Amino acid sequence: MEGTFNHNQFTPDLLLSDLIGSAIYEARGTASTSSWARIFGNFILADEINRAPANVQSALPEATEERQVSSGSEAYKLDEPFFVIATQNPIEHEGTWDLPQAQIDRFLLHVTVDYPDLQTERLIFDLAMAEATAAYAAGKSPSAIAKSALAIARQTVLDVHLSELVRHTTSSARLA
Repeated sequence: MEGTFNHNQFTPDLLLSDLIGSAIYEARGTASTSSWARIFGNFILADEINRAPANVQSALPEATEERQVSSGSEAYKLDEPFFVIATQNPIEHEGTWDLPQAQIDRFLLHVTVDYPDLQTERLIFDLAMAEATAAYAAGKSPSAIAKSALAIARQTVLDVHLSELVRHTTSSARLA
């Protein structure tokens, strides 16, 4: 995918300003966010999100729902596409905080990934090696999907007709 990727390792000492930046006021009286703010990107990995304090976690609901972050009295729009993948540390709970329900509700999927058995691990390794060998032999890497192509694909999905029967069935299954 064309775009920027930011990996954010959430730790107990992570500050809100580390994630969203801070307002820097210049002599001319204008403000701008710091360029090192980790939330500004297209694909964001929030690694071990439950290790960060609640005030740092609070930036993600605004970013994911409103596609903006607030710093000082200003709101800064995030680039499109904006996609967050978050992991949490489910093994040890020392030094972790529970995610608030308002934040959990914004996640599309909850997937538990266990370590694969030896046969599956070897299969994954063999597939990765075959893919890398084929790309190396061809002398090229796959081209990135342009943001404009992704925008067209998203619009195409929105244009697909969804019957009331399917909508009702999907809603009923989710409530069950």
